[in-house]
Amino acid sequence: MQGLTISTQQGQFHNFNMYACLSVSFWLYVGIHLDENLKWNEHVDKLCSKVNRSVSGLKQARDYVLLYVLHTIYKSLIQPVFDYCDVV
Repeated sequence: MQGLTISTQQGQFHNFNMYACLSVSFWLYVGIHLDENLKWNEHVDKLCSKVNRSVSGLKQARDYVLLYVLHTIYKSLIQPVFDYCDVV
């Protein structure tokens, strides 16, 4: 398949049979980060960062609230981050 490639500051545009495609280093689609090689590194880094923020909040609150409250906070803030798109 022949095509035309044009490089710009935003990335590379590939033109195949009148369809233009932009080449990017990573792509965010429905909350999942994928890079140009379809690797999950960016997604895992973002996921760990998000969970670390929530866990640090739990650690600060553990001396002031009951265990079942911490469990409820975990179930509502942290577990959904792990469960979102976990079936591959």
